[in-house]
Amino acid sequence: LEDAKGQLNVLSASINSSRISASISKDQIIASKAKHLQQEQEIKRYKNLIAEEAATGADFDRVKARYDVAESDLDASKNGLKASLAKTIELETHHALLLADIKKKEAALEMAKLTLSYTIIRAPYSGRLGKKSIQAGQQIQPGQPLVSIIDEGKKWITANFKETQVSGMHIGQVVVIKTDAANGKTYQGRISAIAGATGSRASLLPPDNSTGNFVKIIQRIPVKVEFTEKDTHELVAGMNVTVSVKK
Repeated sequence: LEDAKGQLNVLSASINSSRISASISKDQIIASKAKHLQQEQEIKRYKNLIAEEAATGADFDRVKARYDVAESDLDASKNGLKASLAKTIELETHHALLLADIKKKEAALEMAKLTLSYTIIRAPYSGRLGKKSIQAGQQIQPGQPLVSIIDEGKKWITANFKETQVSGMHIGQVVVIKTDAANGKTYQGRISAIAGATGSRASLLPPDNSTGNFVKIIQRIPVKVEFTEKDTHELVAGMNVTVSVKK
């Protein structure tokens, strides 16, 4: 591809040079036409002088020779212009073909880059690998889960409060988080969401009280708590914590 681009630059320079040559040939034709016209008029004048016996045949031969030279120069200038124009057309055709070839190669290069990108598996975000569900040499299918990724950049807690405890809680409320690990270290956080249903309603087999068999059990309501501190590297998914809501 780079070689083709280099050839394209050389061709562009050659086309420009050929166009300049054609322009010079046009100027030469104009000058040759003027000289040819002058010599043509000179021949007519000498013909009249010979008819009047005011000039010799030798004088006429010299004028005729200059006329022939002027005519030859004019023909040469015209042929030079034709050659320059033909060369320009040839170079422009080659330039167009080479440009089309470059575009084709660029498209092939982009396709190769795209195909290469398919060989790289990229995670949707940075984090820590969790459960791995594949083995070396195993064939995979589109959409198949490969590994679970724990987002280290944004950690949160699902605190299951009793239904009697959520009264007065609201989004943005400050909480204190105490960990069982890390020597009981505490963190600051805030409530970011309160579930609209109890945890049992979202279970695989939610309870059905329409049969009349009912035992009252205090329900738990999931509350999402986000950390307001950035330094939470000691915490990993699945740890137990105690959440205290500041009222």
